[in-house]
Amino acid sequence: MTTLKLIAALIAVESSGNDKAIGDNGKSHGCLQISEKAMIDINQERRKKGLSEFKFPDDCYDREKSKIMFHIYMDRYWTEKRIQNLEGRGRTLEDAARIWNGGPYGFRMKATEAYWAKVKTEMEK
Repeated sequence: MTTLKLIAALIAVESSGNDKAIGDNGKSHGCLQISEKAMIDINQERRKKGLSEFKFPDDCYDREKSKIMFHIYMDRYWTEKRIQNLEGRGRTLEDAARIWNGGPYGFRMKATEAYWAKVKTEMEK
């Protein structure tokens, strides 16, 4: 399985493919249901590289920008080194999905297990 397949599954689970979706009582936006809290982390990484910030929530409704945001967030939290240091093993797609759902430590949260089950089912289609 690839990251591209994971992103497609996340989009299906998060928004049923709706680029204009609004969820979590107005807190999450776009096809990947990006929150303002995630956007803060994403924009911190962009500033480190001298890049302009994404605008919340407007840029969340652009699928291509949302995918870029996903990759930036994963580059920060879903790294081999980080997972190795915290868990003593390599990273998995399950870790990525659970981080996306539960934040930086989502891969350790019981609450993200059911989310992963949905994403995995979608990936297997």
